[in-house]
Amino acid sequence: MPCVFCGGSPVTKEHVFPQWLNQYLPPGPQRTEQARYGAGAFDVTRQSVGLDFTVRKVCAPCNSGWMSELEGSSKEALEPRIIRQDLDLISLRQQRKIALWATKTAMMADQVQLEPLLPSHQLRRMRTHQAIPGGTRVWLGSCPERNPTVTSQTVRIDLSGVSRERRDTART
Repeated sequence: MPCVFCGGSPVTKEHVFPQWLNQYLPPGPQRTEQARYGAGAFDVTRQSVGLDFTVRKVCAPCNSGWMSELEGSSKEALEPRIIRQDLDLISLRQQRKIALWATKTAMMADQVQLEPLLPSHQLRRMRTHQAIPGGTRVWLGSCPERNPTVTSQTVRIDLSGVSRERRDTART
């Protein structure tokens, strides 16, 4: 199997989440849940220590090259916010680093799936241009709890076929 970012081979084991994040997680075994979608979908709950998801879909030059550089530069922007959990302004440069890191991490999480959703040209563009796919939004938040209950809900309302006047009313 060739590298999903450059097409090179052989591929190496890549951590979906950086291992430096584990120092900020509760110590000891944790319950890890993983869901796979698409054909052959399933949910798995298992014991793990830290964020130990790995994939074999990235070559050594990508893994230890541009991905490692992105990891290092984003750590500089992320770690102070993880440690302090203060609400502060983040420079545009740091916002971009964090957004690139989050997108790369989401791309790696997608590779855990049996049938990844992202097309290969978007992964290649991440490597060559450090470009986030169009239409992608990255949100950053803070929570002072060590074990927060996190929920997320996305609602999409299809307004096609609705008159312009009703559309404007629905948005307010």
